[in-house]
Amino acid sequence: MNAFLRQHFKIQSEGEKHKTNDLKRLREENAAYQQAHRILEEEKLKILQKLNQIRKENNASANRFKQKKNEILRKENEICVPVSMTTAIQVPNVPETVVDTEITQSVKLTDSLNAITIKTMEIKELYVELRKLKEELAKVRNMSPVAGELFENEKFNYSKPAKGRRYTDFIRNLSVNLSFYSQAGYEKLRTIFTLPSLTSIKNHLAKVGCASGILKNALAEIQRKINKGHLAEATLSLDGMAIKKGMHLDIKLKKYFGFDEFPNVQTDGSDNKKGSVATEALVYYLVSLDGRWKTPVAYYFTNHVDSKRLAELTTEILVECANFGVTVTYLVFDGLPTNIQMTTHLGANLKLPDVLTTATTWRRNSRVTTKNDLTKPFNPYFKHPSTNEPVYVMLDACHMLELARGLLAMLQGVLLPGFRIPAKWNYIKELFEFQKNWISSWKSIDS
Repeated sequence: MNAFLRQHFKIQSEGEKHKTNDLKRLREENAAYQQAHRILEEEKLKILQKLNQIRKENNASANRFKQKKNEILRKENEICVPVSMTTAIQVPNVPETVVDTEITQSVKLTDSLNAITIKTMEIKELYVELRKLKEELAKVRNMSPVAGELFENEKFNYSKPAKGRRYTDFIRNLSVNLSFYSQAGYEKLRTIFTLPSLTSIKNHLAKVGCASGILKNALAEIQRKINKGHLAEATLSLDGMAIKKGMHLDIKLKKYFGFDEFPNVQTDGSDNKKGSVATEALVYYLVSLDGRWKTPVAYYFTNHVDSKRLAELTTEILVECANFGVTVTYLVFDGLPTNIQMTTHLGANLKLPDVLTTATTWRRNSRVTTKNDLTKPFNPYFKHPSTNEPVYVMLDACHMLELARGLLAMLQGVLLPGFRIPAKWNYIKELFEFQKNWISSWKSIDS
């Protein structure tokens, strides 16, 4: 989760840089467009001026041609003689040359006007594209960083085939976290957004060294956080998680996973294939005292771990945490007898003195304490194997409340030390009903 947050802030900063670059690019394109538009306007103005000049010249040539023609016709009427062949041939030569010149100039002007029309259409298309880019940039600015990443991912991968899609680190880490919460829910999201498949996520996670045992890459990540100024003191918690029985083959490591790593009967060699299939995972995880990070640091597949082996595993993890600069001040677990016995092997003692009773439970002096039969006094801490600093032992309060609730719900009740009558949930219900009726009776008297 911490890696995801770090990557999230990194992607957010990169997204801001991309937005700045896009805005800069749009400004440069707009400036280039304005310059091109200005040049085109100047060219258009020059062409129009040239066209007007050519039209004036054509009009002047036409006027000269008319004057020449009228002059020739007037002379013919005055002389009343047929015009010579030479004159008949020479006179029309002038207008033919003028007409050819006008046609050539008209063709050139038409080509110039067509070029101007094409450039104008290109300018309009650039205007439309620029407006779309401005609208898209405005939308991206109004989005959150996560929405912006999803938007860019959809724009890049939506039209591509499944094998041609490429995802950023942010999208990949987001997909990994979502698939961990619920694979069915993640598959539903894939019908809405373009996200990696579960197979792609498994292949991506296969590159991370997270085999069972102590996760040194996780401890290295915690060490980097501590070097950045995070608190080094942390709580080490352990708990067992039920898992589905099954065996899985890692093709890259060429190894089967899913067997009990601590079988009761040792098999020859280091091959665990003859052992039983694990039914739970023993997980150790660190929680910072300031609550800024929480990371699993070790896990083991097992069916059952005895207290001695559990103490050895805890000692190894404490030593490894100290090597990476993590100061463990508390050890937290639930109230299983194996965990209680583990603290005895570590050097602590959570067992209370034995208590006997000599009177009924209806008197306040019914509890009589006898001589302590334990060999060790009550001790809620043990020494750290590397630093010799005290590591305090704490029972998980929420889990202990659940156990107490379950014990009270039993029909036979719970026989507490020093009492002869067991405690039952029915007594609490009867006390509640008695108080309720007593309050109701007093209210009726007052009324």
